[in-house]
Amino acid sequence: HSTLQEEDWEQCPSEAYLFKKTIDDQTYYLCTYVDNCYLGFPPGSKERENTVKALAGHYELTDLGEVCYSIGARIVQSPRLKQISLHQKPMIENIIEDYKEYIVEPKRKSYRSIPYDPDDVITRSAPEDPSLKQWTEKCLKLGGKLNYVAVFTRPDISASLSFCMQHVSGASESLFRALMVIARYLRNTSSYAITY
Repeated sequence: HSTLQEEDWEQCPSEAYLFKKTIDDQTYYLCTYVDNCYLGFPPGSKERENTVKALAGHYELTDLGEVCYSIGARIVQSPRLKQISLHQKPMIENIIEDYKEYIVEPKRKSYRSIPYDPDDVITRSAPEDPSLKQWTEKCLKLGGKLNYVAVFTRPDISASLSFCMQHVSGASESLFRALMVIARYLRNTSSYAITY
């Protein structure tokens, strides 16, 4: 980050990984993530080329060009429409593959896919219940995977996931089933994307 500031990139006060720089009355953005750097320049622009050269003077770089997949998300850019779409279909498919034996299809014939089942009641395990540890581990593992999807590209599951995870201190089979309803919903809507 200090290198970027030396190169006249201004760090965002509320998001430490986000930087901006104005060049010839045009504002450009740059994001960092661990050892990745995402440049918000038009492909092939002189400003992008100069920025890559400046950073290469400080670090060993590999320019991978236009981003199409990163940290579990597919990225589809449309400069003509000034849009970028993100989806996590491959990650959702991995979750479904890992948990397919636990997915229960709804009994109702007329079924609309939603991230919760209004008929489900989540019961809590008692602190002395011997199965509490097992269910806690299962629910935390699945809940963590679902949360990664929720915060990145699928805010539509956030409320249901939050409601479920407030029961994790008394994790039970019913909590796990409720999380599987969210997973089933993601399976049924895996093509959904978030577009900016």
